[in-house]
Amino acid sequence: MSFSEFMKSLSFLLRYPDETYRFDVEKFEENTKNLNLYKYLKEFIAYYRGKSDLDLKEYYVGTFDLTPKNSLCMLDHMRLNNSQKGYELVKIKNFYNEFGFNPKNNEMPDYIPLFIESLSYIEKKVAIERLGEYELAFQNLYSGLLESKSPYCGLFGILLDKEALDELL
Repeated sequence: MSFSEFMKSLSFLLRYPDETYRFDVEKFEENTKNLNLYKYLKEFIAYYRGKSDLDLKEYYVGTFDLTPKNSLCMLDHMRLNNSQKGYELVKIKNFYNEFGFNPKNNEMPDYIPLFIESLSYIEKKVAIERLGEYELAFQNLYSGLLESKSPYCGLFGILLDKEALDELL
């Protein structure tokens, strides 16, 4: 599986599970099970398979929308003041503009699924560097999800494991 394909899939898995959400887990699992990063996906894939659409939606809302410490806005985890946060939002938006990434929705630039999707459009080395710039956000979110034993935890663990990401083509 290529880095680009993987990041698009990961972005998809981190979005709200609406009517178009049913993901081809079998294909995704087949493409990742021989990779070291599969250890991060195993629990989420098992969770995903065993849930109805309604269960997925309820858990997602409870985990990310109703629990501020699990916000999917990257900068909420960076301990920034308003001025710094504004600067970072502009910086992320400019990053998107540099390579012509135009988000279709009115999502904030620091919305993690959007940011992850954007990384699928650039060279892997640069994408991994960009992940490193926001490592504190991913670490804080990972820790919170780990503490609550969320199946989403592993999806953020991947973002912290540069060696696992490096094995993608």
